[in-house]
Amino acid sequence: MQDDLVFGAFHDEPILTTGSSKRHLNAEAMWRDELLARCRGKRKPTGNGAGWSTEVAVEAYVVTIRGAAGPGADGLIRPLLKQWRAKRCSFAAFSLPAVQSVIRFKWATYARRQDWVVTA
Repeated sequence: MQDDLVFGAFHDEPILTTGSSKRHLNAEAMWRDELLARCRGKRKPTGNGAGWSTEVAVEAYVVTIRGAAGPGADGLIRPLLKQWRAKRCSFAAFSLPAVQSVIRFKWATYARRQDWVVTA
């Protein structure tokens, strides 16, 4: 993908998340639209210096666990925390891309808003 599109959308974040309620989706088209929407007005052409490419590789992970970002025991995070507290899984499970995506999605969608309300 074009570097100005990617860098404009990420804003110094290491990972982007989005959600979908569709069972079957075209992840490539969905992410292209998402990147365009997130970087609208923030793209800065980087030019093409000698030997440099304006293309960057981007990986997309799709979490196909129904309700993974659901609240409480219906989601992925609380049961995983329960397993970790009972020493049935390693803390490394929380660094898996799918788990990181769910955590970031929940933070961006719910927790950040709650944090704003509490600190306001």
